[in-house]
Amino acid sequence: MSKIIIIIIIAIVFVGLVYWYLQVKSEPKALTEKEKACINSGGKISTSLCCNTTGDFPNTCLIGPCGCSPEYSHEVKVCDCGPDKCFDGSECLSLDEVSNLLEDLKQETGIDFSEIKPVEFRWIAKVTPTVQDVNIKGKRTEAIGISIEQEAKVEEFLKNKGFKKDLYNVAAGTISELVGYKKEQIVCAVVKGATGHREATGQWIPPEPEKRDVDVNCGKLEIPLGVDPLNSTYIIDEELITLEDGYSEQEIVPGAATKIKMRIFGEPTIGDVNGDGVDDAVVLLTYDPGGSGTFYYIAVALKIDGGYKGTNAVLLGDRIAPKDTHIENGLILHNYADRMPWEPFSVQSSVGKTKYLRIENEKLKEISREPLFQDTATALIKENWGDCTLVDCERLTVNVLDGKDGVWYVQAIYEGMRDDSVQATKKIARAHHVNNAWELGEVVLIEYKCQLGRGHQDFSSELCL
Repeated sequence: MSKIIIIIIIAIVFVGLVYWYLQVKSEPKALTEKEKACINSGGKISTSLCCNTTGDFPNTCLIGPCGCSPEYSHEVKVCDCGPDKCFDGSECLSLDEVSNLLEDLKQETGIDFSEIKPVEFRWIAKVTPTVQDVNIKGKRTEAIGISIEQEAKVEEFLKNKGFKKDLYNVAAGTISELVGYKKEQIVCAVVKGATGHREATGQWIPPEPEKRDVDVNCGKLEIPLGVDPLNSTYIIDEELITLEDGYSEQEIVPGAATKIKMRIFGEPTIGDVNGDGVDDAVVLLTYDPGGSGTFYYIAVALKIDGGYKGTNAVLLGDRIAPKDTHIENGLILHNYADRMPWEPFSVQSSVGKTKYLRIENEKLKEISREPLFQDTATALIKENWGDCTLVDCERLTVNVLDGKDGVWYVQAIYEGMRDDSVQATKKIARAHHVNNAWELGEVVLIEYKCQLGRGHQDFSSELCL
């Protein structure tokens, strides 16, 4: 009888333990503050590759935290806010560039602007080789009766944001003026004048000349769709250029013999770069502005609504040697050869480089690489080649060179050397980022400057006497 009781007790304890384990396992873990902020603002928790120094739930409204190449990235938790939105660390925000720009205008200038409202306004757009009068659907805000000093803050704000005046959209009258500003596809038409100028008729004299009205209208200049990548419009240096059969040509000035030429280089690389399941096209462009240089760019023709929408073009370099382009899980990689930063253009390109890019909100963005800072470079030189001492030299100068597409060089100049023949030595080596640490690589250049009477007085690879 006692054995039966013991077995029953053991069974009850076992069942109780199993029940407790299942309850603990099924009990949801408490959400962190950022997880709550993500979910409460309409996002969902996901994972993504971000820079090695980035933790969970980074600010995805910036490209920096998750803008490193794969070898310098790790998987972290992120807040997926859906299309046209980003997570700023505390909530999901709209990526409406125009509304955000005008909100920043209000905040940063401190001017009492009106509520932001929809607007349509006229814009003269240069789409090489033509000039077009287009209607822009955007947003507007206005300020009434502000001071001349406050009015100047509007132009200062736009310039600080990277906008430049567009001469096709400038007009001046006696009591008001129009000034157009442009940055990539975002355009702003700023109408300003003496307070009351809108209602003025005849020979109107402002009752308070020192008071001003400013009307700011901003919108996005839409790129026209092309039938294929060779017949699409791309943005180069803020200018829209339309290709016909992969080629565009325009005179520098009317009647000039020298022409600016742009053409497709090689065959487009086909693949999905924006995750919509439709194949896009990555193209290489050569841009010849009429001088001695030939500039290579990379751009994307996005397949949209049965046509192709060209993006902004990202510069690869002047007179480089393009190699090949790959698309890997939406990431764009282009391999090419360049020269060392101190070599002239007459030297054949021999340094292999890779540029990483990706599409964000229909814009082509370059992915940053691990930077090499001056302090780190100086420490590398001292550790590997030594510092100056009173015994061997007077001064050590360290410079970081290039850094383009992850290829870094470190230059060390030892001056005032205690040597009968050599006055200074210059050494340059490659620096490599390996396992989250910098290493000094192979020496690629050694040059000498001689003592007076012992040879050349400029740096040269020729030995001193």
